[in-house]
Amino acid sequence: MKHKTKICSILIILAIITGAVYAGSMLIKKTQNENKQDKSSFTHTFELAELQEGDYPTVLADQRFADLVYERSEGRIQIHVTAGGKLGEEADVIEKLQNGTLGFARVSIAPMAEYSDSLNVLMLPYLYRDDAHMWNVLNSEIGEQMLQSISAAGMTGLAWYDSGARSFYFKDKAETLDQLEGKRIRVQTSSMMFAMCEALRSNPKNVAENEIIRYVQMGTLDGAENNIPTFFSFKQYEACKYFLLDEHTRIPEILVSSQAALEELTDTDMQILRACAKETEQYEREQWKKAEDRARTSLEEKGVVFLTLTEEEKQKFIEACSSLYEEFGEEYQKTIQAIKEME
Repeated sequence: MKHKTKICSILIILAIITGAVYAGSMLIKKTQNENKQDKSSFTHTFELAELQEGDYPTVLADQRFADLVYERSEGRIQIHVTAGGKLGEEADVIEKLQNGTLGFARVSIAPMAEYSDSLNVLMLPYLYRDDAHMWNVLNSEIGEQMLQSISAAGMTGLAWYDSGARSFYFKDKAETLDQLEGKRIRVQTSSMMFAMCEALRSNPKNVAENEIIRYVQMGTLDGAENNIPTFFSFKQYEACKYFLLDEHTRIPEILVSSQAALEELTDTDMQILRACAKETEQYEREQWKKAEDRARTSLEEKGVVFLTLTEEEKQKFIEACSSLYEEFGEEYQKTIQAIKEME
């Protein structure tokens, strides 16, 4: 009798333990499911850093991106565009993207090339025949590979934005290679841009965009290089009256996200971000063309003199920069050739 009672007691204990284990596992599963559900219902808020301000094309595109994401995510993902360089220069915001303290940024690929060598290919001087040629490249498989090449640095490329052609501008008139010799020129923070400037016999300088006017007026800079809307937006015509339309490079902008800052987002959320970013590309291009036309008209009214290179002089510029194709594109000769042959 005692033996049977003992067996019954053991069976009851086992039943209690089994029941507790089952209940515990169901609780864990329920909690996991709830966590998954919660993750997709969280509200996520991020900042998007933008160097330009006002109605500059990339600022407008940034805001269009933020609005589309808010709409498609039904308000779960909120992106606040912080323009005017308030979050720092491009090098600063790239660092913030990498450490996860910033969600998004619109930057030039020039500083991004320090994290992905292949991006230097897209910036090689006198590579593109015109704007249409560049966009055919960016919209091809080559462009997509370049967009994703920064992933190893903790960032994700979302979209390409236009930034026109970059040209030189000076306090004093300069329209030949000989006249560029020795000139102190502010260029982007990029190894290739420094090398290009040196190849053109001038002295590259690292100066913040918003300090160019002051440095030219102080006599420590002779000029700089950028696109027409930026030259106008930063009022650099106050110090430089001669704009040399050499169009040495076409350097696209890139809309970037931080992998660390966005790690809590679901796959569906990331698909929304990519789709919305791509939708803004054409919008930004349209805004760019309008801004470029308006800026040039206004600059001419303010007395800026636009100069062009003769065919003979332009060939001298191209030949002077030819060594950069080996220095920065040695590993990518097939890609460079494919770009040149593209319609």
